[in-house]
Amino acid sequence: MIVYEYLSGLPTGLARDEVEVRLADCCLHFTHQSHLLYHRHGQRKPWSYDLPLANIADIEVNTAANELVIAAQIGGAPASVVLHGRPAELVRLRQLTLHARARAEERES
Repeated sequence: MIVYEYLSGLPTGLARDEVEVRLADCCLHFTHQSHLLYHRHGQRKPWSYDLPLANIADIEVNTAANELVIAAQIGGAPASVVLHGRPAELVRLRQLTLHARARAEERES
């Protein structure tokens, strides 16, 4: 499991949450503390969000800042989802996402 630091862009979650990002057939699935069935008072609640691949306009790695920036449409508005992590892991997630998006576009046509 690769964990990234979530910085901004999704309609849920808080900056600095640790998230696991999993590539599914049709989306990027973000989860924060998915292993917790409940939370204690004072802890952040677990959350998850599915970002459809079709909603991703661009995905770039900023190696100087160790950030992955995903330009997407969320709720009909443009958004930039930003993750922080190791450069090699960010590049790999970008490549996998672009490949999955291309496969999804091929299936639609």
